[in-house]
Amino acid sequence: MKFVMIVLILGLFPAPAAAQNFGWVFGEWSECEPCDEGVSVRSVICEDLETQETVDDSFCLGLEVRPASEFPCNMETCQYFWGESEWSVCEDCLASRTVYCMQSETWVTVSEDKCDPELRPAETEDCCVVTYFTWTIGPWSECDAMCDGHQTRDVGCVEMDTNGRVIQAVDIDCCYWTNDEDGTPVSEQSCDQSDSCSDESSVFGCGCVMAERRPVSPAFLMMLGLCWLFGRRFWR
Repeated sequence: MKFVMIVLILGLFPAPAAAQNFGWVFGEWSECEPCDEGVSVRSVICEDLETQETVDDSFCLGLEVRPASEFPCNMETCQYFWGESEWSVCEDCLASRTVYCMQSETWVTVSEDKCDPELRPAETEDCCVVTYFTWTIGPWSECDAMCDGHQTRDVGCVEMDTNGRVIQAVDIDCCYWTNDEDGTPVSEQSCDQSDSCSDESSVFGCGCVMAERRPVSPAFLMMLGLCWLFGRRFWR
């Protein structure tokens, strides 16, 4: 009876084949995540070396230590930023857009808790803003002549909203129609380069002539004295 039981048990649990017919087989490591404690993985299986069939790991456990199937890599902290889509068409005075968090290294969308909530862009915006036209004025050019010259500057007109943003450049007539005539900026004026003379210069007519300051010589003073004496005698 005992012999029969032993035969039945052995029939139910056949002994594994010789250990030298099996071995660990592993694949290539996967690409590691760029940051935030990434993990690289690979497949590790026990294989029948003769038939190249995958078998249970128990056939290889007695041969050698099972090779690692994963390891940590790229321990640097990832950088994240907010991204947003274009604004939708304005409907009922409201425009909307999609806001998402992205990883800077891969530009992949991730969970929003990775990004700074205080920097999150608005998802909606009031799009029924009041617009108005206003002048744009450039700097004056240099005077083109010493006398009776002219100088010019660019004067344009733009449409702006109440938030101070330029919407578009428009025809200059739009500003003429909506602004007082007295406030219209001029684009040309007369000028004179002599206005730029320094305090140590003298202006004669139009243009700058530097005033020369020379000391009076004693011989010149003596000549003036002789001329004065001679003149008195001559006119007596």
